Amino acid sequence: MNNIKKIVFDNGLTLTYGFNDNSMGVGIMLTAKCGLIIEPNEMQGASHFIEHMLFKGTKKRDAFQTGFDLDKIGAFSNAYTTKERTAFYAVSLREHAEECMEILSDMYFNATFPDEEFEKERNVILEELNECIDDHGDFCYTNATKLYYGDTIFGGEIVGTEETLKAITVEALRQFKDEHYTANNTIITIYGNISEEDAVALVEKYCLNNFKCENKDFESKHLIPHFGVVKAKRDINQNYLEIILPGYDAFSDKRRAAAVFTNILGGGYSSRLFQELREKRALCYSVDSSNTVYTSSGFTKISSSFNNAKTAEMLQGIKDVTKTLLEKGIKQDELDLVKEQAKTAFVLSAESTLGMTKTINSEFAITGKLFDAEEIVKEINAVTRDDVMDIAKEVLDFNKAAISFLGSDTSVDIEKIMLG
Repeated sequence: MNNIKKIVFDNGLTLTYGFNDNSMGVGIMLTAKCGLIIEPNEMQGASHFIEHMLFKGTKKRDAFQTGFDLDKIGAFSNAYTTKERTAFYAVSLREHAEECMEILSDMYFNATFPDEEFEKERNVILEELNECIDDHGDFCYTNATKLYYGDTIFGGEIVGTEETLKAITVEALRQFKDEHYTANNTIITIYGNISEEDAVALVEKYCLNNFKCENKDFESKHLIPHFGVVKAKRDINQNYLEIILPGYDAFSDKRRAAAVFTNILGGGYSSRLFQELREKRALCYSVDSSNTVYTSSGFTKISSSFNNAKTAEMLQGIKDVTKTLLEKGIKQDELDLVKEQAKTAFVLSAESTLGMTKTINSEFAITGKLFDAEEIVKEINAVTRDDVMDIAKEVLDFNKAAISFLGSDTSVDIEKIMLG
């Protein structure tokens, strides 16, 4: 039976809460629906920049003191930015839950964005951008998403561009933060060995009345996919390939079947792509497939890296695997294996206080629904071979693919191999 609850306060602030008396800890996460999707083109990277700046000092703490205060209570803390949200979290022993909330809320509401720290962090993020560009796999993936999402900012870099990062001012960043870190755009998750009464009290004491701007609705944009091939040349030993195919958003009733499908295709050791292309043909070291899910979009991805001499064989091999799957279907034992893997992953996620805190928060942020492991297991159990094959027929059409290739020799005719 699901024990996750939702408490919505009068100002629109939402608390998702879960009790676990088997845990000795408490996880706390504050999330703003603030990401790339709501950024104007000239502010690309603002949400990620804000994430960095919240660690750089408040009205009562400088950057060192924030980290030190978390360290001295043994808390594990971090943050991340996605294309749709920015999240800050900490997990500690239950006796330090209030201290964690006080520190996180101080960062979330009282960050001062000191000028000297702003300029230093701008340089840090520019280095992060360079690191992303130098990472061959990340660069290839970014090219694929840029192609898939066309001219929309959703295909851009979460960290921003060199142009936008150099142009952003500290005043613009402060204003952007205040306008989007509103009560109705904030989700707080508290999970672990803490009573509902105490969790609510922490929210009321440290968060409820600290928002600087009126509520602002988070707009979900309809994203139209684009298809084609993009190539980039670098003097590297391994070539990189990213294939983005159609997928499903977070509200689709095909979401669970799609997850089962991608696991069968390339989700693990027993998957079709891994067994055929690595184990049998020895064409590569890594090959996999996965789903990416957003509130208003989603896609299926096939990724691999391989030697330049094997590019044509690798492309043909991927096509062979998908063609066989479409023509001969999947076996019941394949389906049963993947369903067991998926159920185990969901159930074991409940073993970690931090893992559950993240899962509860992200599930609600993306779908507006409370995480329910038992319900998800039921949905996975209900997936049939016909469901999976329906997904395969919808997804495995390379004429509806955004293909990104990075390598030392870009002369390979990808269109002829994959679309022929």
